[in-house]
Amino acid sequence: MHNKLLSFDAVYRMVRQHSLIEFPQHAECSSQKTVNAYLKSSGSSLHAPGPGLNFSHRTADVISEFDHFIITDKNREALYVDIADMVRWLRDNGYLLRSVEDELCFYPTDKLLRTSSLVF
Repeated sequence: MHNKLLSFDAVYRMVRQHSLIEFPQHAECSSQKTVNAYLKSSGSSLHAPGPGLNFSHRTADVISEFDHFIITDKNREALYVDIADMVRWLRDNGYLLRSVEDELCFYPTDKLLRTSSLVF
């Protein structure tokens, strides 16, 4: 993993959660959309900008270690890379099925639905 906070399994669970929130519809699994879904589900009021852009926030918005990381880590772009790599790995290994309409959108497969963690 390129990022310094989240493990392989944590990034997997982040992508999985985002896919399940949208289920039975497809989910746009771009890094920005996945991070925003994670932030929203954790109760954060932050909103992740696109890659290369900075967050604007109030001090009161920072409520978790992840919030602090995503705002202050100079290498947070590494998380976006890790998410993109994870989505590609999940697609290549039968966890996600690409939507016909959009190459960034995926449907969860039974394999993703049944696998809550990649730590065995």
